[in-house]
Amino acid sequence: MNTGKHKLKAFLTHHDLDQIVIPEIQRDYVWKEENVTKLLESIKLNADRQNSSLENITDEQLNQLPPEVRDIVIRGLEDKKQYCNMGFIYAYSDSELAGRFVLIDGQQRMTTLYLLLLNLCVKEGKIDHFKRSYFQDGIPKFDYKVREEAHDFLVNFITHILEGNSIDSTKDQHWYYEIYENDSTIYSLWNNYKIIDSFLDENVLSLEYVEDYIEFWYFDTNKSKQGEELYIYMNSRGESVSSNESIKANLLKGLSDQEKHDWGVKWEKWQDLFWKNKVENISADKGFEEFLKWIKIIEFIKGSLKKNLPTVSQITWLRTFKDVKRISGESLTLQIIESNFNALSTIIKYKDELKYKSEWLKGQTEAIEYIRLLPMILFAEKYPDCSAIEIKRFSRFFFNVTRFDIISKNPYPTLINVINLTISFLNSNFRDVTELINLVSNKSYENILTSEETIKLKLYKDQIDSEERIKIEGAFWGAEDYKFCEGKISFLWDYIDFQPTLENINGFDLEEFKQCLSNFKSLFNSADDLLRRALLSKGDYPAYDGRTSSLDGDRYSFIIEDWRWKTQFPNKNKAPFYKDLVTDFSLRKSQTINLSREQILSQIISGYLTTNTELDWKHIIISNPDHLEYCRQKFICFSGDKIHLLQDRNAAQHNWKTIN
Repeated sequence: MNTGKHKLKAFLTHHDLDQIVIPEIQRDYVWKEENVTKLLESIKLNADRQNSSLENITDEQLNQLPPEVRDIVIRGLEDKKQYCNMGFIYAYSDSELAGRFVLIDGQQRMTTLYLLLLNLCVKEGKIDHFKRSYFQDGIPKFDYKVREEAHDFLVNFITHILEGNSIDSTKDQHWYYEIYENDSTIYSLWNNYKIIDSFLDENVLSLEYVEDYIEFWYFDTNKSKQGEELYIYMNSRGESVSSNESIKANLLKGLSDQEKHDWGVKWEKWQDLFWKNKVENISADKGFEEFLKWIKIIEFIKGSLKKNLPTVSQITWLRTFKDVKRISGESLTLQIIESNFNALSTIIKYKDELKYKSEWLKGQTEAIEYIRLLPMILFAEKYPDCSAIEIKRFSRFFFNVTRFDIISKNPYPTLINVINLTISFLNSNFRDVTELINLVSNKSYENILTSEETIKLKLYKDQIDSEERIKIEGAFWGAEDYKFCEGKISFLWDYIDFQPTLENINGFDLEEFKQCLSNFKSLFNSADDLLRRALLSKGDYPAYDGRTSSLDGDRYSFIIEDWRWKTQFPNKNKAPFYKDLVTDFSLRKSQTINLSREQILSQIISGYLTTNTELDWKHIIISNPDHLEYCRQKFICFSGDKIHLLQDRNAAQHNWKTIN
């Protein structure tokens, strides 16, 4: 049979094909309900689109059109047909029996489609059609012939169903043996037919659509030249083969039959993972090819390190490769793909503990995500036996640094350094993330191994009690994730007078840090005018916001936006005001625990107004809450000795007023 695109019915009834046989070496038919349902939903979606595109045109209407117009309409309708592509099917012709093709990739899909054909033929009363096309003389077109139990069950099961019997009575038949209960393939055949039957009871899907509009590419692995012929054939039809399929074809080419079997089984397992995580994608291709991109990026940076390729050249390659539509198999081997897939499987196993994103497996990985993801891949590849806490600690470090502005705004140089840093770490056989400290002397990593990050690592490393380390990590990770921190928490250390260096990290009090963070959140989670007035009592904190030309003055913000707060906290000129407020708030709260946030802030304001009687601009704003309430966007403008309260950022007619 020739390589190329085939419709399901045309393929199974092709004159060259008598049977598709699942070899003994293939894994069991193990698709679960979610796999079957996703496949059926994908087919149903395309079928509905097909029906929608054709529902307003009838044969009678077509026949009434002039011939030249009718031809144009028919061609247009042909273009609108919604085919459902199932990807690639890999097989080879059996040298011992003409007409029998041995399947090495596609078992899960093809078995499910065969069961779907059976169910639809029964539902539409086309029993004879199924017998003629797919079960001639009691021989199934899709068979487990070399697996005796699965073959016997399949033949008896099809016969049972075609005779009009209920699937629920299958296990009561004399030909259903007890040994079948422990056979994964037999159970899945029976159970998945039930799933298909239930789905089609609730959803309309026609046999015609399944036979004539489900299509896939067939590739014969025995014919090594077909890899090149496939491109020629598809190009002549204006179509293209997916990158992962062409890579697979080239990697399998020239292998022995046994090797093709072995790698075919593995490749199908790999595709299954991306199929399960394809979400709204129509196939597993996007996810699989994105995964191959990860491998090629890693291999490229590894190679660049050995070749001493300039960083600027690496950045250029990465920028271009990130958006490339088709990837080549260069630098890829089956063994490399397998080891990286195993690493990915480890990440998925621990996804609940990691900052895992489902978009990674949908083919939607942003450049910054590579910095978070690829070190995890490398770590899990090096240490396949790693525990959840080990990989969580490692991945957490790289996740955190991606939130730094200097990295997030220009991720490619950091990506190169992150991969090189990880390679150096693993080549030194380091395993605990705290060993990154040993690489801090390399200036290339100074944006990654910052002073704050290395102090955190040193603090973790110095904990003799493993439980204490876990508590400190948990507290720091929680603080890093807080909306006003975005990974950086050293300004909180200053609030508790913890000023460590890498050489001296003594004096850290975990409970004091946790209490400080709690008070900080209490103050700033929902910033209000009461907070703004209390904060102003500690100093001139408002942020400069440029000139207001209409009032000929400088505009300042009392801050309503989160991004302004975030820039304020680590600001050296403003930080003392925030520290004073948090310290004062914490002290008052510890002395009288029943006081509410509002009561404490009111106390702070009253104390200021009592001790500071000079009527400067701060006193005027603090003493009269109506002023900030008037400023809806929290802007004021200073012009000479006048203070203008602005309702909005820009001064316009009737939206500002002047106070003395």
